[in-house]
Amino acid sequence: MDHCRPSAGGSNFQVQLDGVWQGICCVGGDLVLSDADCTWWLDDRILTDLVAGQQLDCPEGGPTDCHCDAVGEHMHGTERLGRAGGGVLNSDYLEDTCVVVASDGSLVTDWTGASCPNFRLR
Repeated sequence: MDHCRPSAGGSNFQVQLDGVWQGICCVGGDLVLSDADCTWWLDDRILTDLVAGQQLDCPEGGPTDCHCDAVGEHMHGTERLGRAGGGVLNSDYLEDTCVVVASDGSLVTDWTGASCPNFRLR
């Protein structure tokens, strides 16, 4: 599947918060809400920020900070990312830990039963 950068710039990997889709990019090794231009690629359930040259690494369990590094985590729920409304994104496959957005705009995993937002890849 070919996911191109949005024509208006920004990120093609987004999370829906309070009904608004917001971009996500790797910034200084951290995975954060960002208005920066970045392009994500999905291959074998691993998301890669092609601009930063780093992969999404959200280990299971936690809460745990998500990072961008050279060895990403296989995610499940990635088949839902191509839908218009997106879907919940979970780390690995052994526990139901979902990716959420912390109050500082960073992405973390949460296994406490918190409300999990929808993510999409356009």
